[in-house]
Amino acid sequence: MATSQKKKQIQNMVYGLGGAVVILGALFKILHWELGPLNGSVLLAIGLITEAGIFTFSAFEAPEEDLDWSLAYPELKGGSASAKPSKGADLQAVLTESTESYANELNSAADQMKALNAMFKEQLNSSKNQSAVQEGIAQNGEALKARMEEFNKNLEALNQVYGGMLTAMNRK
Repeated sequence: MATSQKKKQIQNMVYGLGGAVVILGALFKILHWELGPLNGSVLLAIGLITEAGIFTFSAFEAPEEDLDWSLAYPELKGGSASAKPSKGADLQAVLTESTESYANELNSAADQMKALNAMFKEQLNSSKNQSAVQEGIAQNGEALKARMEEFNKNLEALNQVYGGMLTAMNRK
């Protein structure tokens, strides 16, 4: 067993190294790199020839033994799949319960999404109303500014009239 395990390790290492040479060759080829006499074409050819040799060698390997699944699944012994019907019934009950639980969770998530959508619509309407109020305030501000300018003009005119009256009264 130890020698076959060592043999598998060596085979895996050879497979990996052969693949690595192919990948390096492709990289050198794509990026047009050269390393002395090694260029993409040479590395790619070496890697592909190595892989071809590896695959040829592995074609003559003996296939591995099949695993005995009846050790993990005793109901497979004797070709009878119905050795333990209670397990199937238990599985069906668990599956039904899980499906119902999943459906309840989906319904809960849908209800929460509806509530979130309602809150979003409410906030959207609130922001539209706030925008309209702010627009009204801005218009009122403009009107107030125009009135203040008119008031200042009137005040200046009134000051000139009173100034003229005071000047006339002081000339006596």
